[in-house]
Amino acid sequence: MGTVMIDEIFIVGAGAVGRSLALAWKTAGLSVMGIHDTLNTDVFQVGEHVGVKSYFGEIPVNVVEKASVLVLAIPFESIEHIANDAVLKKARTGSQIWLHTAGAYGKSIFGSLEKRTAGCGVLHPALAFPKRTYSAIPKDSCFSYAGSTAVRNVAQRLVGLLDSKLVDVSEENRPGYHAAMVMVSNYQAALLHASERILKDMGMDPADAVQMASSLAKSALLAFEEQGVSQGLTGPLARGEMGTIQRHLTALAKMPREAQLYRNLGVYLAGEADRKEDTKRLKNIAKILSS
Repeated sequence: MGTVMIDEIFIVGAGAVGRSLALAWKTAGLSVMGIHDTLNTDVFQVGEHVGVKSYFGEIPVNVVEKASVLVLAIPFESIEHIANDAVLKKARTGSQIWLHTAGAYGKSIFGSLEKRTAGCGVLHPALAFPKRTYSAIPKDSCFSYAGSTAVRNVAQRLVGLLDSKLVDVSEENRPGYHAAMVMVSNYQAALLHASERILKDMGMDPADAVQMASSLAKSALLAFEEQGVSQGLTGPLARGEMGTIQRHLTALAKMPREAQLYRNLGVYLAGEADRKEDTKRLKNIAKILSS
């Protein structure tokens, strides 16, 4: 396959991911020829906000066929449907690159469509996209990729326009990769929510509770980024303060869900620390948390 020029890009899906990528690429100087959504009528406001044409309902095949790159920012079930529909309608896709953003899946989700295109792949942004928002793509963000080398060159240029990094994650490793991303994104939200509940239960002002939890979470993330878990881990578990941990468990006795979460994560962390520093102290802490 020769070099594919990114002359025109068309985005399917006007949700948080699709609209954010459309705005980011348009701002970076890429020609975004339009954005489409089958169910989300917000697509018209999205198109106006981004400054591109909007399409609702059936995919405008005559328009889509003019794009050099299609990005499907939609659920995986819809990707399969659109790919099958393009094959049935014999859409002229021979010179196009098709990409999707579903992190747990590879290019095989496109099925037989791949043979009718210039190549298919997955380009998944490792970022959080809250609903109904336009999320910025910070510099040095990461996007994961799976697909052919030729398509990777196109993905690299798309990511490069956003001053971000492309990381290869093979098709067979994508479910595990996506599970890790869910843990650090969605499950981190669960931790923040649990922390907020505990602080509010003890009478702290809700706004102060959110700010308190967010402040510490940001500093912990920075420590992890700079030093990793082994060096960045602090707190009573890292210091082996069994008395403090026991006081925590007593305070959380009236909040069983939060207490169980505290215990489970503590056991996991004690196990990780124990791999590096085999001490009786850590084993005792794990025992307390497991009881």
